[in-house]
Amino acid sequence: MDFMYLHLDNVKRLFPGGIPPVKSVGYIPESRCYDRVSVHRTVIFSYSLSSKNLFHILEEDQKQMKIKPPTFIFGVPGRKYHNLTPLPFEEFFFSYEGKYYDYFQPLVDSVAASHFHSIVISDTMAAMISRILELCKSSNSPGSADLIDRLCEQLATESCLNIRMMESTVNPHEQKILAISSYLKIHYASPIDWGKL
Repeated sequence: MDFMYLHLDNVKRLFPGGIPPVKSVGYIPESRCYDRVSVHRTVIFSYSLSSKNLFHILEEDQKQMKIKPPTFIFGVPGRKYHNLTPLPFEEFFFSYEGKYYDYFQPLVDSVAASHFHSIVISDTMAAMISRILELCKSSNSPGSADLIDRLCEQLATESCLNIRMMESTVNPHEQKILAISSYLKIHYASPIDWGKL
């Protein structure tokens, strides 16, 4: 996909209210960092999907963090950010007006105090990102912006759950048991292939 930056703040929603409207969505196939400090006025969820870097280096309010890609950043309004990552990386992001920080803050703070994490881009997350980018192509069509709003909120939640699972102390055997339990709950009325579980 080619470079894309789309403003959605003036796109009419068919179902306004309930969740914050996305202000912008962007995709940069080869994002580059410039040696400058930026202060965001928006709430930003940013993902490095792939990278030529072994580590991404970010300063948040002059505290430097070094994280293995792929990465997830929750950008907070008013904080100073300085991305020091030297080589290009594939970036996907979406943003909200700064006034929605309080809406997302409990979700993100439930994961950790840091707003910069390594993340596993699951198949579910990759499908959501693809769907969001596909909807952006028809963002002025009735209902597209509403779907983008909901998918972005769902992606933010999925990202925080993903990080929490990565940082959890659940051992691999417990995770497998939980996965089997979930599968059985969904497929209780179907024949079960116990060998595949």
